[in-house]
Amino acid sequence: MVFVKAKHENAIKGVMTTEVGTGFMYKGGNKGAIASRMQIYESTFCFVACHLAAHQENVSRRNQDFSEVLRRIVFTEEKSQYSNLSALLFANESTITIPDQDLVVWLGDLNYRIDLPLEEVIRRLEAKDWVALLKHDQLNQALEKAHGAFLNFNEGKISFPPTYKCNKHEMGYDVGTESQTPRTPAWTDRILWKIHEKYDEMTSTGSTTDQGEEFRSQFLAELDSYRRHEVFGSDHRPVSAVFNVTASRLNQDKRANVFSEIHRKLLPKLNLMPHRINLEMVQLGYYPVESTVLSNDGVVPVEFEVDSAEKPEWLTVEPTQGTLPAASVMKLTVCANLTKNSELFKDREYAVKGLSSQAFPLTSKLKINVRNALPGTLEVESAFLNCSFLGSSLETMIEQFPSEEEHIPEPLLLLCKLLTRMDPSKFNAKTPREEISSIFLNMPTLGESVDILSASAVGTCLLEVMRSMDGALIVGDAAAEIQSCDVTNPAMANKTIEYLPEPNRTVARKVFATFNSTFEGDLSAWEALVSASTR
Repeated sequence: MVFVKAKHENAIKGVMTTEVGTGFMYKGGNKGAIASRMQIYESTFCFVACHLAAHQENVSRRNQDFSEVLRRIVFTEEKSQYSNLSALLFANESTITIPDQDLVVWLGDLNYRIDLPLEEVIRRLEAKDWVALLKHDQLNQALEKAHGAFLNFNEGKISFPPTYKCNKHEMGYDVGTESQTPRTPAWTDRILWKIHEKYDEMTSTGSTTDQGEEFRSQFLAELDSYRRHEVFGSDHRPVSAVFNVTASRLNQDKRANVFSEIHRKLLPKLNLMPHRINLEMVQLGYYPVESTVLSNDGVVPVEFEVDSAEKPEWLTVEPTQGTLPAASVMKLTVCANLTKNSELFKDREYAVKGLSSQAFPLTSKLKINVRNALPGTLEVESAFLNCSFLGSSLETMIEQFPSEEEHIPEPLLLLCKLLTRMDPSKFNAKTPREEISSIFLNMPTLGESVDILSASAVGTCLLEVMRSMDGALIVGDAAAEIQSCDVTNPAMANKTIEYLPEPNRTVARKVFATFNSTFEGDLSAWEALVSASTR
């Protein structure tokens, strides 16, 4: 039985009790042990009361009984008749055993004897020569062996007479008569203890680290007394041991700080570099792309997802979700995804009329949700270039913007005229966007500034008008034939164009003739023209 003072009652938890038999066939209950473990504050204690094999000659069996108890005692939450067997068969990381405890107190009738003749034992008893007798004590001999029973257990100094076999109702020993087997007095009733190796190592190595000092100051077990009591009624005399134990007790403030620090380190950490990106001016026919780098600087994987509810419909983000392993990076791509049906065109704030165009600032904050952590934010800044003629079908453009030439809308005719006034040159597909946007914004007055414009910029604008059209300029079999034509043989392309219906035929003639004249023999210009006209 374990008794606890009322003032410590609330500090007790994790109480578990179990038993094993080591009698007949190592199962009988006449020999064996009962063990109880518990946690007091932050230290764990285990008390083992056992009765080992009897008789002078059975020292090996006693040692084996000890090993069986140590091996088979497994503490489980729910006690049943099969709990020990189940724990042995299905042991896992949560298994609780005797060696796991901070302090183990092992007591009972261990039945170890003195390996001396009866006459010599009696003579030494009368002389109170305990030291000489203890040299032949079987338990002491086991403790001295490197791999013997009760390895690393301690026992207090014995300064009292043997506890067995005593007269039941008076002082003295019952050593038997001549007709009986002699019973040599012995210290069969013992109390031993063992502190967990983690404390022993710190003490034996003289550790002066902060951790070592902390352990030694937090958990101490010292023997105060070890004695025999003269209680009659049995052929054994009981023994008792008093320990002064200082249990570990957490500093709750430090505990909270440690848990907070651990929690902080284990939180997913998603960083964005850069936090703000600038997309080039967004318009129909041109879809700028930028990217940011997601990095996980933490020690656990990061699960993220772009919040679709806060993502504007004119932006596309890839990937929209994923898992970023610890200490790794991933590219997040942001692309303009403007269509004629985009909400931007329905907003009167962005309305334009005629050939005029206007740029409107756009800002957006993409919210990137992170599981078990605060979300991240990516700021996207851009501008929306709204041209009333972009995104229309060819027929609608002709109707809304008629020109002096039949079947050719004014925006396309104006750009073609500008190209014809320029000297032949090489096509530069990487013309600065500022120059291209400037052409769209100043469409009505472009003829006055032809000297400061580049042919590549004007050509790119022409391509983007066709690319933005609702429906390709050249479709079906004609598109396939055009795509198979070579830049060195424009006559074949012209022949195919002649089979197109109006107004596509007239527009295609104009655009192809203008491009071939300005960028004659330029493969990149030809490929860009074919791509824009045959989507």
